[in-house]
Amino acid sequence: MRVLPQHHARYLVFITEKYLGMQLLPADGNPFKYCGYLAHPHQVGDFALSHDGGFAFTYGAEDRSLLQWEVRPRAVELLSLIGGTELEPFYCLLEGGKSGWLFQEVQDLFFYMQILQQENIDLPRRVSDTIQLSEIPELVRTCGFYPSHFEVGGLEWSGRQPIEEGGFQLETMMMDIRYRDFDETGLVRDEVSFVEFVRLFVNHRPAYGYSMERLREAFGTMCQMGEYPKRSRIEKEDFVYLLQSIGEPSPNLHRSLTTLLRVSTYGENNFDFLPPVGAAPQSATLLIAGDLQEIDSSFLVDELLGIDAAPREKPAKQESSESLLGKPH
Repeated sequence: MRVLPQHHARYLVFITEKYLGMQLLPADGNPFKYCGYLAHPHQVGDFALSHDGGFAFTYGAEDRSLLQWEVRPRAVELLSLIGGTELEPFYCLLEGGKSGWLFQEVQDLFFYMQILQQENIDLPRRVSDTIQLSEIPELVRTCGFYPSHFEVGGLEWSGRQPIEEGGFQLETMMMDIRYRDFDETGLVRDEVSFVEFVRLFVNHRPAYGYSMERLREAFGTMCQMGEYPKRSRIEKEDFVYLLQSIGEPSPNLHRSLTTLLRVSTYGENNFDFLPPVGAAPQSATLLIAGDLQEIDSSFLVDELLGIDAAPREKPAKQESSESLLGKPH
């Protein structure tokens, strides 16, 4: 990647495996702010720019060809105008677009977070279209994206009071907003608007979501880390220990498990005490009560996470008019 010379650092020229492209800066995830062209049939070895930024030169790693390209920044400018402003370019990155269920869910949750934020504000209340930056970890996880502490910048919430775990890290979600305007204003931000949050959510969440294969692979890794490694099962004590101690620990694991399983127990760190109160799946009851000693991937997916992993039956094919009405005479 190289910044296009003589254009006030406004354009970025880049190559991928086969393509030569140009990005309009700043790069904010807008799919209408870059364009690319097929440069070579197999692989682009490298590229160079002329001193005035008017031409780009590429060579093929396998086809032994050298090509000269005329650089026209106006093309990416026009494409950016076609995409629109505010959130218009980002609707295509959300399932269903602007009228889809995901955007409506994100919008409702953002406004609900604003209501919760107003609870601790003394009168007169100030109407704002932003939320506190420290609300981002809870909000993105509620929207279905589950980043680690490192990815959200080390800031977590416990009882609606911020606590730091591991400190802030560069190139994380929190840093993306906190220091976004620092070069121009010299100020550190502590609030995020709805438009900024949607852009942040779209840019940082997995492009293809979470697959069942990836989930089972992660659980298989946990099984191999247990005291008695097994291929597809793990002892309950090892399961709890790994979640609390290895990697990024889960300080509220007891509360999280009881919430997921819809049960009530006594004691913050007691996972073997008392059966649950109220309705719960039988396997969930056994886990909390201490009678279930091993956990497999089926329990993790079906009971703990509540994911319906069973293959859906295909609808029966509708009979043709010939079979319903008989052959025409």
